[in-house]
Amino acid sequence: MLRTILCVSLMAISVPSLASISNDYYTVKSVELSENGHVIQEIELSEDSTMFGVDPLAQAQGLPTTGTIQKSGNIGQVIAVANQIIALGEKIYKIIEEGRPVLQTSYAPISVFPKDTEGNPVDMFATTNWSRPSTRTYSVAYKNGFNMSVVSFKFTLIFSYGGQYQGAGKYITAAQIIPSDVQVAWGYNVSANMTLDGIFNHGSIENPVAGANLRLNYKINTVVKAEERNIVFYIGGDGQVRIY
Repeated sequence: MLRTILCVSLMAISVPSLASISNDYYTVKSVELSENGHVIQEIELSEDSTMFGVDPLAQAQGLPTTGTIQKSGNIGQVIAVANQIIALGEKIYKIIEEGRPVLQTSYAPISVFPKDTEGNPVDMFATTNWSRPSTRTYSVAYKNGFNMSVVSFKFTLIFSYGGQYQGAGKYITAAQIIPSDVQVAWGYNVSANMTLDGIFNHGSIENPVAGANLRLNYKINTVVKAEERNIVFYIGGDGQVRIY
């Protein structure tokens, strides 16, 4: 009889404890954003893992070579229009799906070009003086209630800038965000998309300087909670990069 009472008491104590442990494991408490290994943003939020790696430069599409646009690849469709400039590509890209990098072998990265007299994009193969690919590598890391790293992924922002048309302007081409590796602990899932938020002309009508906002939207899901965040990257035809 005494043994039975002790067993029931232990069960009463252990069940809440197990529930608490489960909640701590499945609940993310903080997220860090790093650039080149240095933490630039840290936010507090109210082990088996899987890793998938990707070479970002090998996955990049449409990057210029020797100052001119490659003549292979898909230039996409018109996705945004502003004063004197026009954006080509695709409105939304899947970057990570079900915890794995999306390996896209044929897609149109985002380019911001001048418009012709009829409001159409100029022939992108007639543009010149492009920079070499500019790359910035970032990482996002989530920790749970046990301070364990449960989701982490690196991604590289790639684009070329400074392109000119008939000797004028500073334009953007081949802008894209590519994951370089993804690590996901058991019981967690992550997905991410890239979208074009808007384009701008920071120059004059005769000499445009293109600008674009790229939004990285990512979601972390567990059986307990879902967390969604956004990072907005501003890129400029003069090579500037800013994070919001």
